[in-house]
Amino acid sequence: VNDNGRDQNTIATIHRRGYRFVADARETVEQQQDDDHEIVKPATHNSAGSQKADDRLSLVVIPFSHHPGDEEAAWWAEVFSEDISIHLARISGFKVISRHSAMALENIQGDPQKVGNELKTQSVIDGSVRKFKQEYRISVQLIDVKSGQLIWSNHKSLAVESIEDFQMDVVQKLVSRIEPELNRAEFSSLRHRQPADLGGWSLCREANAVLGQKGWSKTTFAEAINLLREAIRQDPELAFAHASLSLNVALGHLLGLVHQPDWQEEATRAAETALSLDSQNSDVLGHVGCAFADMDNFQRGIPLMTRALEINPANAAAWAALGAAKLRCGDESGVEDMRNGLNLSPRDNRLAAWGAVLARGLLSYGRQDEAIEAARNACLYDDKIFLPRAILTIALFLQGDKTGALNSWRDAQRILPGLSLDDITALAKPDELDQLRESDLF
Repeated sequence: VNDNGRDQNTIATIHRRGYRFVADARETVEQQQDDDHEIVKPATHNSAGSQKADDRLSLVVIPFSHHPGDEEAAWWAEVFSEDISIHLARISGFKVISRHSAMALENIQGDPQKVGNELKTQSVIDGSVRKFKQEYRISVQLIDVKSGQLIWSNHKSLAVESIEDFQMDVVQKLVSRIEPELNRAEFSSLRHRQPADLGGWSLCREANAVLGQKGWSKTTFAEAINLLREAIRQDPELAFAHASLSLNVALGHLLGLVHQPDWQEEATRAAETALSLDSQNSDVLGHVGCAFADMDNFQRGIPLMTRALEINPANAAAWAALGAAKLRCGDESGVEDMRNGLNLSPRDNRLAAWGAVLARGLLSYGRQDEAIEAARNACLYDDKIFLPRAILTIALFLQGDKTGALNSWRDAQRILPGLSLDDITALAKPDELDQLRESDLF
């Protein structure tokens, strides 16, 4: 294949780890002509089931720098940059360019913007691993290619003797912070464009950003659902769009924010379509499994979420959804699954929603102090989601703190004006609602 010790364009040596196939690949579709000769046509591969033009958010993780001559730091620089690249590639909607492609651009390695322009990516992730005495400092920065601006940066420090034990934990925490920053930066440009001008993946990301940045309400769920319907119209084979639609319709109805009469029919149809298009994508399986669980079909939903985690154990949403489903089925082990999801989750609005569900589960098992702590933490993550404030109201009231409960309820009504006890029947047990009504506080 014409590779050698310096030019490794097909099979690359990964220091201390082994070998990796790095050549560009394409999927081919064979079609039969009348004369029985075969034509091979290239097809643009797009994860989660679509063969349309790829409009996923493109990025590259360039090789991390290190002190010259420090072989150990060089090794860890290679490990961190590669593992961050691998974790980002697992996120649906992201197109991660091979780091080998960036490594080939030796003459512009010191200029991330030039690397991004050469590889035609929207963002570049750069970083370094530096050793100071008995500590490694891992720094990461996210750069917008078009403007050259630094969007976000962060760093972690690890003791030399513990870096091997905590390396993966650091990678997951860094990726959990990169994902929402990428989405936030892109949403600022997407919202100025008409849906008809966007591709399927862009519409999916905008739908997610609407709920993340505007909060959860009837209006935002309706907006997100309409964007996902448009994504499906634009690209009917995009499995992730169908999976997201099923989840948003089912979850919105469970929370009392979606009232369309055919909600279950649409959610089920979208879920089945997603599975028929791609039954091996972790995000698709996790979204569809959660949708089935939200429709009380736990027998169908829990195995799908379990399978999603077998494919990608770092799927935070699947962990949280699986935990929530277990709790609703009376399985207290769901608490640990939810906490695992929260630990893996991107630092965005999901922490508020999932924290609220965790608080509800803890409350159901009589763990009031833990429930109140979880609900209060969830409130801190997002100022625009009423869900944790409603749960906190119930928990404080049951603990006897009526003043705190009333203040929390007023905060929930700030977010969702006109909120009444009739709107939280999915969040409270019947006997809890009876006690709240009898108090005349709400």
